[in-house]
Amino acid sequence: MLLAGTDNETLTSYSYDFAGESYRSTGVGVSEFKDNIGSYHQDMQAYLHQVQINDEFLPIWVNPDNPSEAVIDRHMRWGLFALTGVFCSIFLLVGLGVIYASLRSSSTVSAHRGPSLWKMRKTWQQAKQDGTTDLDRSYNIPVFATGETARNVSHDISAQAAAVRKQDSDAARLAIASGRFDIEGLSRAMRLRNEGNRIQLRFPMFRNKMLTLFAAVFAGGFGFASYSMADMASGGGLFGIFITIFGIPFFLMALVAAIATVYLLLNNLKVDIEPGEVSVLRSLMFIPIYRRQLRRGDISHLSIKRSGSTGQGVDKIEHFKIRAEDDQGRKVTLAEDIDGEDVAAHFRDYLAQRIGVTVR
Repeated sequence: MLLAGTDNETLTSYSYDFAGESYRSTGVGVSEFKDNIGSYHQDMQAYLHQVQINDEFLPIWVNPDNPSEAVIDRHMRWGLFALTGVFCSIFLLVGLGVIYASLRSSSTVSAHRGPSLWKMRKTWQQAKQDGTTDLDRSYNIPVFATGETARNVSHDISAQAAAVRKQDSDAARLAIASGRFDIEGLSRAMRLRNEGNRIQLRFPMFRNKMLTLFAAVFAGGFGFASYSMADMASGGGLFGIFITIFGIPFFLMALVAAIATVYLLLNNLKVDIEPGEVSVLRSLMFIPIYRRQLRRGDISHLSIKRSGSTGQGVDKIEHFKIRAEDDQGRKVTLAEDIDGEDVAAHFRDYLAQRIGVTVR
């Protein structure tokens, strides 16, 4: 028997006979991870060293179905199992939290980028010059780390914020009505070509870079956790069964995140609007996966639907898509990844006017 090791790993090699055949193995325990949980490796190395000094026979456990597999200690290391479970559960809880938050979000919440500080300051200055509001205010600011006091703000800026939003909304509406589509909210993901009576909308690949990166991180994290647990479960036994069952949700999350990463990265949408007809083609890279043609008489109305959001606080941007719905309630996406509810609503109105249908 050969023996070596450190505080977090035990290395050994031993030979044995089973059913008249000779084998050699390096298996120590059910887990091959390097770890320093407790004194497992120190105790194991002391035990093996004592066996080596006394020239004793070493009891081992052999897999009868595959005699080349053998371990010295087949007991469950619950400390290692618990630590690995807690570590992997972090990914699972984060993933479930994101899914829950996405499902819980209401599609009717207003979605507009908060006004910039520069615009708010300009609005306040103009309001003060006009004498329409009093911008003087007072604050009670605690100066000690343990101090507590009330903070009073007597001025309400909600009216100014609403005015800024209306101003931006009107500007977007006028730009779209005049045929200018290179505005904030539309130009990030959409390419539009106006050829007289024909409109071409293109939503190319690689337009969702941040969401793709987010999905890729999740896929990598859950994939690594799944691979690690699969490697731990390969030793078989009760421990392998536990790890296999525990690892199934991680594998499913990794699979879903990987599919989402590929889809977000490579999907593209082409929409052609001609007099009396709308053609929609969804592709994954260059492979068509969905095609639909609608006559104007088949379209009941156009509507907008919230599809997600990015950022937080005043930098939060909610994204919308425009859908055509026929008389049978079937929905077809005509435009997507539009930033802000107001911009989406104005562009919906523009498309509805070009197609000749109503909006909802």
